[in-house]
Amino acid sequence: MGEDLRAETREKIRKETITAIDNRQPNDTDITRLIKELATIAANYPTPLGGGNMGHVGLVIDSETYKRLSGGHEFIKPTYPGPKTSAQTKAEYDNEIRTFEICRGVEQGLRDKIIEAVEESYLIELEEELIGYMNVTVKQMIEHLQERSGG
Repeated sequence: MGEDLRAETREKIRKETITAIDNRQPNDTDITRLIKELATIAANYPTPLGGGNMGHVGLVIDSETYKRLSGGHEFIKPTYPGPKTSAQTKAEYDNEIRTFEICRGVEQGLRDKIIEAVEESYLIELEEELIGYMNVTVKQMIEHLQERSGG
């Protein structure tokens, strides 16, 4: 169930269309458009996280903005729940795994869309030699682009 769900979610997002920033440094307008497009995609994947009304938008926008737009809710990315405990029902545990795996799939898919949209030279500082962008969040990629924005 788990990793298949993650891979399916990631693959669905890979099929989404996003505006490419061709052969130049992204400017503020490009980054704002990128955030809007990513947030639109993320919103289409429901989750109980962050109040449950904004899908996975919390993976894209900053925490303060998310909290304001969601009516005071915080989006807290789930960690792997580990093995089922005796206090949990199978349904509760399966739901935690499902929430975790979908969130991972959405984040991986959104990260793929950023890599697709932006020339690699503007992200390369974030890449880890052995694992690529695996440990880089969507928010970190956006912040990196904003810090280096061409204005």
